[in-house]
Amino acid sequence: MDLSNFKQLCFNNANCKIWYWYRAAANVDKYVILLHGAGCDHVMFEKNIGIFDDSYNIIIWDARGHGLSAMDKSQQFVFNDMYDDCLKLFEIHQMEAWSKIDSNCTLFMVKNAGHNSNQDNPNDVNNIILTFLENG
Repeated sequence: MDLSNFKQLCFNNANCKIWYWYRAAANVDKYVILLHGAGCDHVMFEKNIGIFDDSYNIIIWDARGHGLSAMDKSQQFVFNDMYDDCLKLFEIHQMEAWSKIDSNCTLFMVKNAGHNSNQDNPNDVNNIILTFLENG
């Protein structure tokens, strides 16, 4: 995968170093965040990143316990920790985010960076990221 125009970055959260790749754009309000499923890593988006022009900030991560974001062998995977990792990523890039979780789907709704408006107004949401969990 050609990530030559991406910065490889990391942050620590809940006893895990989370690695991600970031490509900055001129327009700071347009983000695409690519979150992989269980058992995968950032490489799964190799063919997808080429469809986004340079007007988008792109973030691709290795979720905790995947790829470079390895967990200590004594550490147990907890989904809520991964959820918190994603919120931390939003915070790092100054994206306001809200979330709704049920047993099969996580929904992240991201407002424009730096945009202060009513959290309960769905018209303020400009990106929706859905990640589905497979039972079993």
